[in-house]
Amino acid sequence: MSSSPDGPARSGASGLQIAGFGVCLVAAAVSVWTAAHSSFFYADDYANFWLARTEGTTLAFLKTPYFQHFAPGHRILDELVLPAGRPSWTVAEGVLMAWYVLAVAAFHWLARQLADKAWLALVTTVMVAASPVWVRLLQWFASGAHVAPAIGCSMVFLAAGWAWLEERRPYAFVLAIGALATGLLFYERPVLAVGVLALTRYGVRAPSLRPAAVLRRVAGDWPLWVAVVAIGVAYYAVLRSGGYVPQSPNASAVAWRQYLRLSWSRGTTPLLVLQNVPQAATSLNNAVVVVAQVALAALVGLSLVLYRWAWRAWVAYGIQWWAYVLVIGVGRLGQFGPSIGYDLRYMAEFAVLLPLTLVLAFSGPPRQGRVATLLRGRRGALPRSARLAAPVIVGALVVASGAQSGRRVGHAWPGAAAGRYMGTFERSLAMLRQRGIEPTLVDGQSPGALDPGHLPPTSTIGTLMRAFDPSVSVGAPNRPRYILRDDGSLVPAG
Repeated sequence: MSSSPDGPARSGASGLQIAGFGVCLVAAAVSVWTAAHSSFFYADDYANFWLARTEGTTLAFLKTPYFQHFAPGHRILDELVLPAGRPSWTVAEGVLMAWYVLAVAAFHWLARQLADKAWLALVTTVMVAASPVWVRLLQWFASGAHVAPAIGCSMVFLAAGWAWLEERRPYAFVLAIGALATGLLFYERPVLAVGVLALTRYGVRAPSLRPAAVLRRVAGDWPLWVAVVAIGVAYYAVLRSGGYVPQSPNASAVAWRQYLRLSWSRGTTPLLVLQNVPQAATSLNNAVVVVAQVALAALVGLSLVLYRWAWRAWVAYGIQWWAYVLVIGVGRLGQFGPSIGYDLRYMAEFAVLLPLTLVLAFSGPPRQGRVATLLRGRRGALPRSARLAAPVIVGALVVASGAQSGRRVGHAWPGAAAGRYMGTFERSLAMLRQRGIEPTLVDGQSPGALDPGHLPPTSTIGTLMRAFDPSVSVGAPNRPRYILRDDGSLVPAG
C-alpha cells in the first residue's frame, strides 16, 4: 500500500492479477495486429511515397504540408518504409505497432499514478490496448503515421507531466517536454493534451477549487507551464509562417447537429464496450448503442455514489470531449460530412479520454454515506478469490469484444484488396524476370484497387510505379510491352 496526497491509499495487484492482465494485454496486441496485418498501402500512401522519392530527404520535403498539416515526422516515417526498392509493409507495421505499444505503456504509467487500485489501472489499460481504433490506424499507414505518433507522444506527455507535477523528478520534466515537442512534429492534436493535464491537475485532483488555491498551485508548477508556453509560441510561429492552417468548407447547422449526435451515440459510447457502429448499422449494432449508453450512465451513477470527486472527473470529461469533437468538426465536417462522427480515424484522437475518466472517477476520496458503505460491504463479503478474479475476467471480456469488432473493422477496409492486387503484380513481375523478360508497362489510369486516382501525383501507372517500385519501367521503347490488368496480373500488349 502507498499513500497519495490526492486520495486514499493505493492498493497493489496480486501476482494472479498481474499474470492475468499480462495475458490480456498480449492477447489485445495480437488481436489488433492480426486484424490489421492483411492490409497494405492504399490511396494517400502512394502520393506520399511519390513525393518522398521525388524530393528526397530535404528540408523542403520535411516542410511540405500533409493535407495542410505541419507533419515533418510523418515525412520521416515515409522515408523509413522506403528502402532501396519497394515500400515495406512489414516495416510499416512494425513502426505503427511500436507507437501502439508506446501509447499503451504510457497510458498505464499515467493510470497507475492516478488510480487508487492497481486492477483499475490494468482494466483501463486493457480497454485502451484492445480498442478497435488501433486497427484502423494500423491498417492505413497514411493515417496511422499521422495520428498514432501524436497519440503516443500525448500519452507520454500526460504520464511524464503528471510524474513531474507530483514528484518533481527532472527526468519526467525532460520527457514530458520532449514528448510534447515530438508529437507536434506529426500533428497538432497534442496541444489538446495540455488541456487534459491542466484539467486533471487543477480541477479533478485539486485539493481545493477555490480560485486563490488553484492559482497558487499553478504558480508552484510554473517551470512546466513556461516550457509548454515556449513550445506553443514556437509552434504557432511555424504554423503561421508555413501556412499550415487546414481549411474546410463551412458546414450547415443541420450537419453539425447530426455530427454531434453521431459522435456521441455511434462513435464515443460504443467504444466503452469496445465496439464500433458501421455505416450500415444492423439492429444488433443499434442495440449495442443502447447498451453502451445504459452502461455509461450506470458507471457515472455508481462513481458519484462511491467517490466525492467523481463529479469533477465527468465534468472534465465533458469539457475535453467537446474540445476534441469541435476541433475535429471544424477541420473535417464541411469536407467529409457528419459520418466522421463515427469514423474510427477521428475517434482514435480522443478514445483514451473515457478510460482515463474511469480511472479518475473511481479513485480519490470515498463517500461515507449509507449506500456507499452498503456497496463496499457487499464487495467485501465476496470471497477473496472472486475479488481477485473478477477484474481479470472483465479484462478478458474487454479483449474478446475488442477482437470481435477489430476483425470487422479489418475486413471492411479496402487495404486488403490493395495488398492482393499488388501481391499478384509482384508475382507476375517476378515470373517474367525469371524467364529473362524485363517488361515495360503500358501507361494509363492507376488501378482502382489502390484508389490513388483522386491524388494527381499518382493518378497514372507511370507515376504510381515511380512511387511503388522505380525499377519497373513504364512506356520504355524497345522492351516487351505489358498491360497491368484489373486483378494486378501482367499480360502482353496486343
